[in-house]
Amino acid sequence: MHKLLLTTALPLFFSFITISDAEACEFEISRFQNEDSVLSNVYDVFGGTSVTMRLAIDVHRLDDATLSSGGDTLGGLVDGTPDSSSQPTMAVVSPIQDCIPSISFAHEGRLTNLGSELGFSLYTENSRSRSTRRMITLIEDAFDFGETRRITVDAVFAADQFVPSGLFSGDVVAHVHSATQLTPDIAQSVSEQSHINSDRLGISVQVPSAARVLIAGTRGKTQTVDFGVLTADESPTRSVGIIVQSTASYRLHTRSENGGRLLRNGVEREHAISYQTTIANQIVNLNNNVATSDLHRNTTALGDALNIQFRIISSKNKPAGNYSDTISVSVMPDISGS
Repeated sequence: MHKLLLTTALPLFFSFITISDAEACEFEISRFQNEDSVLSNVYDVFGGTSVTMRLAIDVHRLDDATLSSGGDTLGGLVDGTPDSSSQPTMAVVSPIQDCIPSISFAHEGRLTNLGSELGFSLYTENSRSRSTRRMITLIEDAFDFGETRRITVDAVFAADQFVPSGLFSGDVVAHVHSATQLTPDIAQSVSEQSHINSDRLGISVQVPSAARVLIAGTRGKTQTVDFGVLTADESPTRSVGIIVQSTASYRLHTRSENGGRLLRNGVEREHAISYQTTIANQIVNLNNNVATSDLHRNTTALGDALNIQFRIISSKNKPAGNYSDTISVSVMPDISGS
């Protein structure tokens, strides 16, 4: 006997929604580095020019991420299991084609060394960058799947910053913010936060030991000290001010061409007028032509203002004529700490 079994099948309907794959629009920092050589990261306080350090970040768009619902109900699916209380929903994930990241660099605007600060600013040639005092943000063009792109910014150390010698260090932090392009209605169903990937780069600049001496009140490097017409019973004095700037401890070297004496016509040693030299109230013995001072500590930006005084000891029984000597003052920084 043939039996015919009649059954009624309930129609099963699936509704479809399309979700842009937000996770596929994620980025990571694959490399963050200083492009310049170590030798170029030197700041000369007397150089008169700014110093630029180029920083490079390699940004990679991920191409193998998957959508994560975080356990939320997604159109009838709970943790991957059909929800009998609702109509099943098929989720079709499609990757975002127009994936545009925002890349920002945060910093303190200074490198430090034992309480001293060397300031810098970040700059970029990107026309769509926006800057604040502590951050620069770039908006890049869309990335392809799996694309890695190098973005560069310049850390510029302005000229004429006077700081002591030593190694100045600090950090720059790079952030890559992934674009989130979910539509408002899907965003209510899927808990999604903008993905942020960060990396920190330590940067440093070496300030070498350096020093210079300037004659106060002049723009030149020489000055004439004129005693005028001398008489036998006079011991006149004259003074010259100098300013020493040094990023490290320093010594002064004072040299006399004639061994601390004025010679008639500059050459006649048999007719010499002795004089005494003091620097910062310390007598400098130039009998052997050269004298070296004790070690002074490093200076501030204003420098050490030192007074050089010359006093004629005696011109008694000296024939008439022009008497002269040439004094050279140089400064040598201590390089042991550089």
